[in-house]
Amino acid sequence: GFTHDGYETGEMVVQTIVPDSPASAVLQVGDKFISVRGVEVGSDTMDRLDFRGKAGEAVEAVIVREGESMEISVVRGTIASTITKADMLEWMREQNAEDWADENYTAHEVVGSGDVIYAWTQAVNTDETSGASVDVHTVSRFQFNTDGQVVALANINESRFALEQMGYTITR
Repeated sequence: GFTHDGYETGEMVVQTIVPDSPASAVLQVGDKFISVRGVEVGSDTMDRLDFRGKAGEAVEAVIVREGESMEISVVRGTIASTITKADMLEWMREQNAEDWADENYTAHEVVGSGDVIYAWTQAVNTDETSGASVDVHTVSRFQFNTDGQVVALANINESRFALEQMGYTITR
């Protein structure tokens, strides 16, 4: 696994690499992705880049490292989370709604007890096709082990209602 700043800049430059992950054997911080599985990297293609999938499958990409273009192949694998409960709480406290991709994002409440934290958030966006405002509330449940690492994450949200706000119906 690795992190990048592509959603903010339109360029996918590796910022961090998860130690002992499949990516750690191939990537270096500062590598810039040019294409992933034949899809050129750009602000309009970030959501179509195919990194996730079945463990053991290879992902071919083209990167630039120190000014030189090179083809790489990373085998997908299972990655253990390295985020601790303290890290997650600090990250949530420091968030600024203006930094989120949603037009309007609100963290209404974060509560916890023992090894579990619940976060209630709301996202408001405009549907590009209809122009309708779409409002979705989500409750996320984070569970941590005794080392403070995330071991489970679950969400419940109003996806069906969001689709109905955009004019879609669910039929059988």
